[in-house]
Amino acid sequence: MKVTLVSHPIVAPEFYDRLKGTEMGEREQSLGSPYVEDADLVPEAAGRVCYDSFDLPNPATRNNADYLANIKRQLHFSVLEHSNFTFHVAEVSRALLAEITRHRHLSFSVRSQRYCWEGDSQMVIPSALLGDDARDLQVRILKLQGEAKELYGDVVGHLMANGLKRKEAHDAARYVLPEGTHTEFYVTGNGRAWLEFLAKRDSPHAAQEIRELAGLIKWELCQVAPGMFTSD
Repeated sequence: MKVTLVSHPIVAPEFYDRLKGTEMGEREQSLGSPYVEDADLVPEAAGRVCYDSFDLPNPATRNNADYLANIKRQLHFSVLEHSNFTFHVAEVSRALLAEITRHRHLSFSVRSQRYCWEGDSQMVIPSALLGDDARDLQVRILKLQGEAKELYGDVVGHLMANGLKRKEAHDAARYVLPEGTHTEFYVTGNGRAWLEFLAKRDSPHAAQEIRELAGLIKWELCQVAPGMFTSD
């Protein structure tokens, strides 16, 4: 499994210009080098504009971490929607893809099995079957993978020989591929969407593969938006 954080919020210099003359602006020290990560700063500013509280009147929420912690306690997640984060996810199964797309507030761009050649694809072996006591089952899974890829290639070859276009041949052939076949996708979500994803998937109750994915995504999010994603 490979997870790469592709993009996260970067605040424009004009934003800091607008903060000048406020206590929040002074707190950020100097233009271009704030001590609060931009991804955390955006939802704080969005929240403060609602109450014109840029002069930090409440000592309990004066710093960014306390402010966002209070937002999360009160479940005022709408301000977290102003920060977006995009990931590239690869070497995961189509089974995982089917699960993660249930999170409807995330946006996806997925490798197409209709257009892309899948004859060289690899397959995820479930972690529950990776132990030494399951070696026989691992061998059988790899054999199944090899047979599926061979059949996939035969189907594509047969259909194209009978006049179908490549896309149409791939479309039919993909039905023989196991659910564990590798895929890759880009996924984008705002702070609220990722919090809700982590609440459900970074959990002992989640399936192992998507739980591993949630752990890697959470680690990346905590680097660029600790106020939003670091647990209290």
